[in-house]
Amino acid sequence: MFAPDPLRVEFRGRGRVALLAPLRWRTSTTQITVPIGFQTDGASIPALLWPLVGHPLSGSLLKAATLHDYELVTKRAPSPVIHRRFYHALRATGVGRVRATLFYLAVLWFGPRDR
Repeated sequence: MFAPDPLRVEFRGRGRVALLAPLRWRTSTTQITVPIGFQTDGASIPALLWPLVGHPLSGSLLKAATLHDYELVTKRAPSPVIHRRFYHALRATGVGRVRATLFYLAVLWFGPRDR
C-alpha cells in the first residue's frame, strides 16, 4: 500500500518527471522508499495507445510506474517479482482488475527481464 501522501513531481522535459517528495510503498513483507529526485518517464505506453489506456504520466498510473521503474533501476528483486508488485501497486491506486492485468501482462511480456 502506498503512503497516503500525494505524489509530488516536477516536470523535467521530454516526458520525464522527478520526485519532489519520497514515494513510499509498504506491504507486510516489503518496504520501499523511492527517493527525492528519482526521475521516471511514467508508464511506457506507446503514444498510439494513450487514448485507450491513458497517458503515461496520469495520476492513476504514475505512482505504480515510478515504483516499478525504481525497482528495475535498483534491481531490488528479480524482474518477475517487480512486475507482480507493479500489478499490486496499480490495484492500490484504484486501477481496475482487468486494466491492471493488461498492464501487468504487457510488462511481463515486453518489459525488462533478468538475464
